[in-house]
Amino acid sequence: MNMKYLYLALAVVLVGVVLFLAFDQDTSAPADAAAGLPEGHPEMGARQDGAPDAEGPTASNVREDYYQRVDNLKAKVEKDPSDLESALELARLLRDGHRAEESIKYFDLYLKANPNSVNAMLDLSVSHFMIGNRDEAMKLTQKILSIDPKNATAMYNLGALYASQEKFDKAREVWKDLIAAHPEDENSIRAKEALERLK
Repeated sequence: MNMKYLYLALAVVLVGVVLFLAFDQDTSAPADAAAGLPEGHPEMGARQDGAPDAEGPTASNVREDYYQRVDNLKAKVEKDPSDLESALELARLLRDGHRAEESIKYFDLYLKANPNSVNAMLDLSVSHFMIGNRDEAMKLTQKILSIDPKNATAMYNLGALYASQEKFDKAREVWKDLIAAHPEDENSIRAKEALERLK
């Protein structure tokens, strides 16, 4: 395989991962969902090689109040599993704290009651991507696009997922559609940059 394409695929995947987290317009989620994360916290915990970050939260990369917030939310959800906002907040905190695998059950709990929540599905797809389950991330992204066919973040992420699979023609097609549908969107700007690197 041409090294240029390998490096491009890795760069595109990393940008896609960051975008997954950057998109969060679910106003029903508490505003302090990531309040316990340290300054400079890595967006996804994904390594440059695309492998999941196995380090996990440690005293050196997560503040003590993060652990306390997670414990409090776990207790709330355990006491009242119908507290879906706490479940969603907990899922996001776990994912952002390098605990993507653990976050999945809380995203699933939320999505069981809110099966068409595009933002929660975007978040869940990030968790799957972080643990190396790209097929599930792809399925979720495609489901999002079946609900909201012009969702700019999902369109960008779909292109990034295709690029990570070395399906560059499909990535180009999706990104060109994104740019046409949302010419001024931040995702389109990133898609243009990715397309330039694919040349």
